[in-house]
Amino acid sequence: VSHCGHPSLGYTVVSKTTKKKLKEEYQGMDGKELGKLARSGVAINATHIEERIQACYSGDTNLDGLIVNDDNSDLSLNTQYLKQGFTAPLIICELTYLQESERTLAHERGHLNLFDIQPILKSHDWKMIKNTEDGKEEKRKIVFYHLSSRARTAGNILRTMATDLPKEIVDISEVALASFPSKASSHLLKDNGCIAISDFMSSSD
Repeated sequence: VSHCGHPSLGYTVVSKTTKKKLKEEYQGMDGKELGKLARSGVAINATHIEERIQACYSGDTNLDGLIVNDDNSDLSLNTQYLKQGFTAPLIICELTYLQESERTLAHERGHLNLFDIQPILKSHDWKMIKNTEDGKEEKRKIVFYHLSSRARTAGNILRTMATDLPKEIVDISEVALASFPSKASSHLLKDNGCIAISDFMSSSD
């Protein structure tokens, strides 16, 4: 990722599951015959490892570290990892500045601005619902963290994000706000220290 010249890394969490599947040459064979072969020591199953990307953690970064454009659309290993990360059902993404007037400041300090989020997701052709390899629909989630203290309160942060982010992003986003005081939203704080933007907006209606 890109943290204004300072070393910084993003991470992708991958699960590995070992599965056994009947070898192709034995598929369609009678069960009794398969049992005989297995008892005689014939390996009728093939073992393979299934990898699945579970989460992507952005690390401290500005727009340059996460967006895919003409400058980094090559097949370098970094770009491949970046693209793979954004296929995860859970994205844990830094977000420091909320005001559009602070976009330049965010970039210079190696952090993200609220108005960077949509361009980043669009560059990855990111969608709220992802179709998995087995044909199922998987709803995705984004957790934002690292908000600047200049945002003052949790309520101010959540209202601003609900106003300036597209609804499809608002609906699946949570914000890490345990360190921000707010009587109006403290009851919405989850065990993970986050508040769902949609929960806050529903409680404010």
